[in-house]
Amino acid sequence: MKHLLCIVTVLLLSVNVAAQQAVDLGLSVLWADCNVGAAGPEDAGIYVAWGELQPKDEYLMKNYRFCAGEFSSPTKYFAYDANETFTEPDGKTVLEPEDDVATMMLGSGWRSPRHEEFQELADSCTWEWIADEAHPGYRVTGPNGNSIFLPAAGIYTGSKLMFNGHEGYYWSSQSLYVPDNAYCLRFTPRLIAHPNFKSTRRFNGYTVRAVAEARAAQMIRPMNY
Repeated sequence: MKHLLCIVTVLLLSVNVAAQQAVDLGLSVLWADCNVGAAGPEDAGIYVAWGELQPKDEYLMKNYRFCAGEFSSPTKYFAYDANETFTEPDGKTVLEPEDDVATMMLGSGWRSPRHEEFQELADSCTWEWIADEAHPGYRVTGPNGNSIFLPAAGIYTGSKLMFNGHEGYYWSSQSLYVPDNAYCLRFTPRLIAHPNFKSTRRFNGYTVRAVAEARAAQMIRPMNY
């Protein structure tokens, strides 16, 4: 029954969602042309807590999927506890496919980016802020001239959408060695958060931009935003 509910959830979220295209930017991985759950490149798509598979009304510690009410009782992705005050670590720091919204919604060829892939995107590409009143964000152009658009879709904290149109927050697939944080890409009109990418509390609602391995050549569609 649990697996059936998961499948139904993914199917419901897929309504009015654009088919993802993998864009070759000349990097180590291919980048999706729009956010997970988005209807197009300018659309925010869905907001999810780290490791969760669907949006919700409130993004709180008490209703986070891998937390038994407080982060002193994590249930998964808890790698290390120097003070030995938490539950037994499981040693996991990277989302497994069944917990990765990119994989579950788009298929097995897709996943959320790793920390180092965000780093590569920041270091190897040209970032141009697009100050469009309706859809502000960054045009990111790779070394080969192809580009994608990352909307500044903000962040959900509790039930409030904050910084929409001013900042972008995108989950990576990697957690930190503490129970309540994971890596993300954060940007503003004046700042691309590298080389020190923000780590943040997992229960907040962020957007996700999927990647695919470069060997999936059949998915490549050269394009520019």
